[in-house]
Amino acid sequence: MNCCKSSCNKCGLEHYLTKIGPLVFDKKPLHVFTIREGLENFVLAIESCSKLDYRIINSKRGTKLMIYNIENCKEVINNKTNNKFLKKQGYHLNLDGYLDYFEKELSKDSIPHIIGLFFGYPLKDVMGYMGYINLEKTKVQGWCVFGSPNLSDRIYNSFVKAEEKMSNYLIENGINALSFV
Repeated sequence: MNCCKSSCNKCGLEHYLTKIGPLVFDKKPLHVFTIREGLENFVLAIESCSKLDYRIINSKRGTKLMIYNIENCKEVINNKTNNKFLKKQGYHLNLDGYLDYFEKELSKDSIPHIIGLFFGYPLKDVMGYMGYINLEKTKVQGWCVFGSPNLSDRIYNSFVKAEEKMSNYLIENGINALSFV
């Protein structure tokens, strides 16, 4: 993507839209941005995409935009292994309950560790980060990877490919073309 380094709104919007490619193309359930400028244009673009929803969160560190793919978030909760882990941590919530919880924590500039599952990170990496399993930290690649990197690499690469796909889509169709999904 040809994007200038200045803070022009078009370039910021292109960047943000590229970053939500994994949400649009069903590779990632949720993403959180701290928005410095251009919030209105970004929200308009998200509203044109039927599979995404969002929440605007104000905190001392700025405005955050939590964007989520509803169906992908439901898959995180409905996954038996994830659900068992979440319940063991004391979370017995439905989707709105998790989103409310994340919103509350993000408004305090706190990031709950379990949000990693909703970012699309493998459970082993979330558990490793939380210290619940004894796996060596293998690398950092978008997130901390614990144990064998194979699954983490596949997920990370799917995010990158979805961002590339979104970037190409925006180049071909223009910045206001998000309503295709």
